Amino acid sequence: MKLGIISGNSLRHKALGAYLNQYYDVTQYLEEPKPSQDQKNQIIEEYFLKVKKSEDFIFGKEEWSSDKVKKIFLQKGEINNLISNSEDLFKCDIIVVFGSSIIKDPLFSKISDKILINLHMGISPEYIGSACNFWAMFDNNIQYVGGTIQTLSKSLDMGNTLKYCYPELDVESFNPFNFSMQAVETTIKSIPLLVDNIDDHLMKMIEPDSSKLIRNSKIKDFDEKVINQFYLNKIDLGNINKRN
Repeated sequence: MKLGIISGNSLRHKALGAYLNQYYDVTQYLEEPKPSQDQKNQIIEEYFLKVKKSEDFIFGKEEWSSDKVKKIFLQKGEINNLISNSEDLFKCDIIVVFGSSIIKDPLFSKISDKILINLHMGISPEYIGSACNFWAMFDNNIQYVGGTIQTLSKSLDMGNTLKYCYPELDVESFNPFNFSMQAVETTIKSIPLLVDNIDDHLMKMIEPDSSKLIRNSKIKDFDEKVINQFYLNKIDLGNINKRN
């Protein structure tokens, strides 16, 4: 089976390609992030250093790396220009999207005859938008930390649900950064079984109920004040029993 990946270029995105390449013939399109023009904030920088540390802890092992994946690197936003020079993508049976720019027309229409899968880091439709697992913990809703494997839709994070993926909770060693990154790991590891039984999942997929929305977060919502409050908040780990 030929499988295409449209993703970001972080370690976790490369890990997705390496993992799936064990099972399928993978071509991965990775978007390079744009250099930030904003003045750097120490609190935000330190937060993302913690994220990177957890990412290295989970995905820095050799099992998550591979030099056999066919990789095509693009600048941020260029993915939607892939019409004339992306024959490999159009030959794929299934396309998985994870952490890339929003797929728009004409690319969306061009690949709409494929099975399109979106990896949403968060539980949709309760949490959609940016940094959903952070906001779930911020809101003391640890039961909504996870991943949603869904069909790709033009409306952000509102495709039909194929599978929910939840990380295991270790109360004794709980670390919110590791827990959030483990949600990514669990989601990635769930993909092969889902893909191999994709017809069954498509038959049973669930349309999102927008009335369940708790938060639609934006990048601009995330600032140093929010981070400081996050560190002060106490997360009730017992809420894990409220999972769907």
